[in-house]
Amino acid sequence: MEYGRIFWFFAVLFIPFISIVTYLIWHEFDNKDHVLTLWKDSTNYCNPVEHIRLKDETYVDQLVQSGYELSKVIVILRHGDRGPLRQLKRLNSLYCDDQNVKDLLNRFRELFQHYQIGSSLPSEYFKLPDKKCRRKRLTRVGLSQQVKLGQMIGQLYWDKLGLYTENLNRFVNVTTTNYSRTFQSALAFLFGMLGSDIAAFNSTILKVIKDPYFCGIDGFQQYCMGSCTQISKITTQLDWRLLLTQQEQKEIQILIKKVGQIIATDLTQAEQFNSLMSIFDGVSAYQCHDEALPCDPVFGCVTLEQVRNVTELLCLQGTRLYQSSSYQQICWLKIYPFLHYLFLQSNVFNSETKFHIFAAHDITLESLKTVLRLDDCSIPPYSSRFIFEIYKKQMKNYIRLIYNGQDVTSFLTVKFKSILDFKLIPFEQFEFFLRQKFKSVTGYNDYRDACDHESKHRDLDNNDLDRL
Repeated sequence: MEYGRIFWFFAVLFIPFISIVTYLIWHEFDNKDHVLTLWKDSTNYCNPVEHIRLKDETYVDQLVQSGYELSKVIVILRHGDRGPLRQLKRLNSLYCDDQNVKDLLNRFRELFQHYQIGSSLPSEYFKLPDKKCRRKRLTRVGLSQQVKLGQMIGQLYWDKLGLYTENLNRFVNVTTTNYSRTFQSALAFLFGMLGSDIAAFNSTILKVIKDPYFCGIDGFQQYCMGSCTQISKITTQLDWRLLLTQQEQKEIQILIKKVGQIIATDLTQAEQFNSLMSIFDGVSAYQCHDEALPCDPVFGCVTLEQVRNVTELLCLQGTRLYQSSSYQQICWLKIYPFLHYLFLQSNVFNSETKFHIFAAHDITLESLKTVLRLDDCSIPPYSSRFIFEIYKKQMKNYIRLIYNGQDVTSFLTVKFKSILDFKLIPFEQFEFFLRQKFKSVTGYNDYRDACDHESKHRDLDNNDLDRL
């Protein structure tokens, strides 16, 4: 009799436990089958290594054959694949390994040691990515992406620019923001271009800039990022919710709460998932590493429909922001010093530097896309590249713009020069476009006047930290 009571006592306690475990296991595997089927066709943002290939960049050969000398190439990169920005459910079981870099790890270790000697950078900059995903850090997948991109870009431009390992210090300029993922992405990109000649890395100039928009390179230090009063003022006044209908706002808030409760480790951590971008970053950690969407015994599983809704609502929100004059002004104020450094100073063309590499973030590329009016309703994928090719013919300079393999030169409202099936922008026209556009958006000719020189420095705001 006593044994029977004991049996039923434990059964009452144990059956709910078994039910919950069964629910989770069943939904995890059920989710994974469907998720992997869908996400194999939805990998633009993740940018798998096998999808990285040159496209319109290869037309440089035809332009050179037509008598246009390639005199300079400027490449702005987003860092490679990284771990999520926030703590996620099952984060410790997410694997971010890549077999493509397995045989390269020892050479990367040697490369990192070269740069660590005498460096004042934090030690985490020189820690090789391991097999598991680590929050905010570059993964082995990210290393592989950047190595492949560096190989392709190097093979395309290296000889045409007259570059070789012995003259890197003279002709190559590398700048990265002060994050380990961008620093390591820059090294991996260089590794791809230079191959096995690790000794050549010692002569390569690599600068680390605090500002994610590279402000401060050319003397605009006091106006960088949030230190510009006008940026702070407009950002404070710009309420993206006013760009959406009440119904759209409601849908977004409901979606954020539902998904945030599931992907967070607990309800306290769920408060960190307070925007569509934070939710997108979270689900992308599973998406980009072929992992099942997470489940919770109370709130259920993240569904494919919810993932689609996040992407669609992000597109809607981004498009409305893109159409906002306030957002345009913010982007111009953030990216203009960088454009000034690259294009509006004559010494950029008079200098010997032939190859500029900038390792940056999605917010860097997004601001650049915005000021150049390139709205494709998407967040710049991992290892995105924006390339400026500068040509010279008969003492005149021309420019061609390529974003992730697509020639976007003709997207700008400027006068072109047509060569074969291509468009080149005379540099004076490109400079005129930038100056006029800056004035029309901000109301000022001078950056200092537009920015307000009496401002005080402030740190990055949450919106920017969410996008790095």
